[in-house]
Amino acid sequence: MRQRLFLSPSFIDALLIAAVSAFLATLGALSLQGFFAVYTLSNLYLLAVLASALFGGISGGLLTAFLSFLSYNYYFIPPRFTLLVTDPDDLFALFMFLVTALITGGLAGKIRDHYDEVERRSELMQSIAAFSSRLSGTTTVADIVGVISAELRTRWGSTHWVLAEQGGHIQPVSSWPEDSVLDQAAREAAQAALVDLKERVLGTQPSGLILPLMLKHGVHHVVVIKDGAPFVDGSEDRRLLDTMLAQAVISMERAAFAQESQRARVAVDEERLRSSLLSSVSHDLRTPLASIIGSASTLRQFNETLEPQTRLELAEAIEDEAARLSRFVDQLLAVTRTEKSLLGAGEWLDPAEILYSAVERARRYFDRHTIILQMAGETPAIIGHPSLLEQSLFNIIENAAKYAPVGSLITVSLTVEKDAITLAVTDEGPGISLKDQQRIFDKFTRLDPDGPRMGSGLGLTISRNIAHLMQATLTVESPINDGKGSRFMMRFPRPDGTPSDAAKV
Repeated sequence: MRQRLFLSPSFIDALLIAAVSAFLATLGALSLQGFFAVYTLSNLYLLAVLASALFGGISGGLLTAFLSFLSYNYYFIPPRFTLLVTDPDDLFALFMFLVTALITGGLAGKIRDHYDEVERRSELMQSIAAFSSRLSGTTTVADIVGVISAELRTRWGSTHWVLAEQGGHIQPVSSWPEDSVLDQAAREAAQAALVDLKERVLGTQPSGLILPLMLKHGVHHVVVIKDGAPFVDGSEDRRLLDTMLAQAVISMERAAFAQESQRARVAVDEERLRSSLLSSVSHDLRTPLASIIGSASTLRQFNETLEPQTRLELAEAIEDEAARLSRFVDQLLAVTRTEKSLLGAGEWLDPAEILYSAVERARRYFDRHTIILQMAGETPAIIGHPSLLEQSLFNIIENAAKYAPVGSLITVSLTVEKDAITLAVTDEGPGISLKDQQRIFDKFTRLDPDGPRMGSGLGLTISRNIAHLMQATLTVESPINDGKGSRFMMRFPRPDGTPSDAAKV
């Protein structure tokens, strides 16, 4: 709290200030009486009145005016050293001095009291603003309770408890001192305040307070203050406390609304994910199952009449579609494993060897594209999971083959930089818009879900999860050439302690 320039004096303080001011003015006037006229010396008393009103308020200014009137009459108005006035001119001058001194003291004191009120209000506003600032940094009701408790402790030093409703009963969630115990009678009074929403008096000496916090959706907390003396009705402290608690209630409403909104968002996201999962699974299972059932049914019903080549083609179709189903199930399991980090520690591996294996595997599956491999001369080892890294690279190549035109070029490269190793897959497809470049890594996301391209929408999600598990990043650049093409880059930091037998390609 900001220190006041002047503190509000009591009546005794104002009387002392008035006496000292009049005494000092008299001394000054007596020492200067040989140099100035009597009526000129009255200005010293007016100055004393102003000073006394500044420090002592209206009461100090008026007391100084009256004492100055007596001193000026006694010491300087003939006959001196008596309060008797014989000359009418002196009587009129003395009367005018008294009026001027009273008006001066009253006006100066009023200004002083107004300034004091402004100072008080400024302090209150600063206290409320500081309390609001602390509340603005809270995100939960528990944090808000902590701010209330800290304010009661630091500002007023009050022994207190904050109780919360739990299962129809109230239990202390914060207190100061921390080991203080709320007796049964006080607990019952707090429970009653919670029911009728009314302030109650705590049966202590001096009487304490029980203040329910009234939220729009019901009261959930009660503040119990052991010593209610600073918080009598109408007092400045009570007004400040009521204002702070009102702000705390608003913050509790905000926190409760935010938590409810978060729960609603989570529920919506879960429902959306569930719908996407059912839609994707049903789509990706229905097609291969229909092919398997149709081929198997044809073999069963017309086996004797079919040509050997036809039977072989049907058997191969069953095998291919069953393999697709197996890969889809493997992808679902991989998503679960990578998202929940159900993996052991990594091992030193040669990224060039993994890259070569992924490319050879992709060439067998995607023979309608030209897949080339570009690597640097020497490649340091990294720490990771070999099988998962190969699967991640294969998924990226598969995604490129799926969207790039038939016969186009897919370039897989490995580059070594000073602080990183980058594995990149570049295609000649249509490119990816900026708004889709983050969305493509979400589960079950396909940019053309109704198009002819098959897929589960899990491949890039798995690749991203694997990259994160290996402390790598997976990003995409698109377009890269004449508004077309995409480049997926998996960037690994070069680890410390690389083995001396790092792989050489």
